[in-house]
Amino acid sequence: MQRVIPNSARFAMYRFVLPVVLLAAPALAQDKEELCTITADIAGAAASERAAGEDQAKTTEAITADLEGQEANYAPAVEHIVGWVWTLPEDQLTDEVGPAYKTACLAQ
Repeated sequence: MQRVIPNSARFAMYRFVLPVVLLAAPALAQDKEELCTITADIAGAAASERAAGEDQAKTTEAITADLEGQEANYAPAVEHIVGWVWTLPEDQLTDEVGPAYKTACLAQ
C-alpha cells in the first residue's frame, strides 16, 4: 500500500524547497526541470536510506559521493536535503518523497 504525504507535510516541503533551490545557485541557470528532478532524486534516495536505518551523516556522504557530471553541481544542497528528510515522520518515508519534492520544487 502506497502512502500519500499529508497536506501539512507538503506545506512544509514547499517552505523547505525554496532555500535548497537557492543553495544550488550554480544550478539555477540550468533548466528548472533538471534542478527539480535531481534534487527530488536526492530526497528520494535519502528517504530510502533513512527508511533502511542508515545514519544521516553516512547518507549525506554516500549521496554526495554518487553525484557525477552535472549532478555534482548539486553537492552543496545534499546536506540540507538529507537533513530535511530526517525531519519527516517515519510513516512518510515512502516512495512518494521524491515525487512530492519534485512537485513542490516545480511549483516554486
